[in-house]
Amino acid sequence: MKYIKYIAGILILVLVLNNSNLTDVLDLFRSVDYLLIAANLPVFIVGIAINSYKWNLLIPSYRFSTLFTSNLIAAYYSVFLPGQVASEGLKIYRLKDHKENDLPRLTCSVFVDKLIGVIGLLIVGSVGILLSSHKEKLMPILYAFGLTISAVLFLIFNTALIIKIFRFLSKSLTKLQIMKKLDELLLSFENSFNEILHGQYILIIKTILLSIIFQTINIFGNFIVAKAIHIELPFVDFLWIIALISIALVLPITIGGLGIRELSFVGIFKFLALPIEAALAFSIAGYGMLIYHSSFGYLVDLIWGVKPDPET
Repeated sequence: MKYIKYIAGILILVLVLNNSNLTDVLDLFRSVDYLLIAANLPVFIVGIAINSYKWNLLIPSYRFSTLFTSNLIAAYYSVFLPGQVASEGLKIYRLKDHKENDLPRLTCSVFVDKLIGVIGLLIVGSVGILLSSHKEKLMPILYAFGLTISAVLFLIFNTALIIKIFRFLSKSLTKLQIMKKLDELLLSFENSFNEILHGQYILIIKTILLSIIFQTINIFGNFIVAKAIHIELPFVDFLWIIALISIALVLPITIGGLGIRELSFVGIFKFLALPIEAALAFSIAGYGMLIYHSSFGYLVDLIWGVKPDPET
């Protein structure tokens, strides 16, 4: 299955490249402003730190440094994993043995953290649409963002209830031993969600605000990449563009979003009446920047790994 995703991504990328002028793409790279490229690294580190602090608010029993290291390492492996969901699963896998019997709470914290990240991304994207000169044409996307935010908020505040309903139905349908084991597992997840979220409205507001800051910083990093290859596009447009691209990359269609990212950028740039060569140059440069940044995650994993907290 992994190789199929690699092949699919390469085929999509070849298709996009075949319909563009590679000479123009290379010309954009020849004029790269490397000073701006270098300036992107601290932006990435600050973004990871804010995202880790947000996660730490949801699961304070883990040290900030442990979660920061975990996010750095996950950023590296996300380059080679199918979809953003896979990198979230990696964080759970690498931390699952750090604290005894803490897997349900850890899993719930990652799940909630991801959902809050989506909310922050869509809020930032919505602001971008409202401030964009293309606002009228983008209204259907704005409505879709609003509906998605509402749906995700509903899921966050009702996940424990949904689990409770599923437990009731599963116990009613069968008395098999395996269902009893499943019920015990679901009960632990229900308790974990209640522990993290029940009545924690201020906490949710804080994490959403931090998510908005993180997403804005992340998008600013993309804006710097565009400036470095001399793509002139207002920052407010990057807010909704990166939001759309990020949603497209959530699903595990190809490895590291290869091909899907390029195809999405080409479609959006055509909508903005910009050359597809600029879209390709920006997408490839952004992916290269991601590999460059995430290589620090590889070094952290190679030298230190995700060390258990001292109290464990």
